[in-house]
Amino acid sequence: MSVVPTKDVTFNSVYFRGRKAGLQEDPNRPGSYMANFDKGKADYVMHSDPKKEYGNKMHEAVEKIPFELEKDEAVIVFSEGGKEKFYKLLGIKDRSPQ
Repeated sequence: MSVVPTKDVTFNSVYFRGRKAGLQEDPNRPGSYMANFDKGKADYVMHSDPKKEYGNKMHEAVEKIPFELEKDEAVIVFSEGGKEKFYKLLGIKDRSPQ
């Protein structure tokens, strides 16, 4: 996502396909923001001896997002003038990672 720079706007996060991720400015493209929706699954050790399972990480709780979104919609959360605001994106298309 590319934006026009302004000092009074801060981009916080994005809701997409039932998940939330923080927005970060792309260091290689100033004015462009990206979000990382981690799809990876952690490996767990399952053993009859519970001591062998030590080190397994707890599952992260899935946060219910506060919006009803279609598969091709997202909501950007940003702050402008100290007030939290929302912007809905429509018609998002899948593409291969670059």
